[in-house]
Amino acid sequence: MKKLPKLSERLQAIADMVPYGSAVADIGTDHAYIPVYLTNKGISKFAYASDVKKGPLLRAKSTIREFDAQRAVETRMGNGLESIKCGEADTVIIAGMGGILISNILDNSKDVLSEVKTLILQPMTAVYELRKYLYENDYTVSDEILVKEENKLYTVIKAIHGKDDVQSELQLHIGKKLIENNDKLLPELLNKYINKLTKQINGLSFAEVTEERSLKLKSCKNLLAQINSIYNS
Repeated sequence: MKKLPKLSERLQAIADMVPYGSAVADIGTDHAYIPVYLTNKGISKFAYASDVKKGPLLRAKSTIREFDAQRAVETRMGNGLESIKCGEADTVIIAGMGGILISNILDNSKDVLSEVKTLILQPMTAVYELRKYLYENDYTVSDEILVKEENKLYTVIKAIHGKDDVQSELQLHIGKKLIENNDKLLPELLNKYINKLTKQINGLSFAEVTEERSLKLKSCKNLLAQINSIYNS
C-alpha cells in the first residue's frame, strides 16, 4: 500500500464519511491531504484537488508528488465548483469554510450537483444556516458527527439528495442526526448553546421592549427549554 498523509482528527472524520469507490472533488483543498489519503488508501478511484488560489494549489501539488499520487489526483483552479464539470465527481467535499459561503457555493453550482450523490461538508461557522439551506433545497442529512480538535468543536455533515424530515428549529440548530445518534460530544455542544442562549435572554430581558425583541426573546426561551430537555434527559 502507498504511504498515507497523517490526517488531523477533523480531516480524518471527513475522509471516513466518503463512500468507497467515489470520484471525489475536494473544494478548497489547500494541501490536498484528503484527496491523496483517499486515493492512496483505495477508498476513491480518482480525486480532484481544487482551490481558488495559486498558493494552496502549489502546496497541493507538493503533497501529491510527495505521496506519489500523480496518477490519481488532479489539481484544478477555480472558484467553488466552477472547476468541476458535470459527471466528473460523485462526492463533493467542502471543508474549512463558513456555512454561508458553503451554501453560496452549492447554490451557484446546481447543475454540477445534480449528478453528485454525496456532499461532505465541514462548516467552521453558521452551521444552522447551512443545515437550513440543505433542508430548503431538498437535501437530507444522512449522517453528522462532532469532532473535537485543539479544544474546538467541529461539525461534519454528510448529505444526499432528497427532502429531509426536519420537524423543528431545534433539529436545525443542534442537528437531527447528532440528537438521534446521541453523539458522544453532544453534551458539550448543548452546553455551549445553553450558555449562549442564556446570555441572549439576559440581554433581551433588560433591553427596551419592541415587538421584534419580544419575538426574539420568546424564540430564545423556547429553544433553550428544548435544549435543556435534551441535556437533562
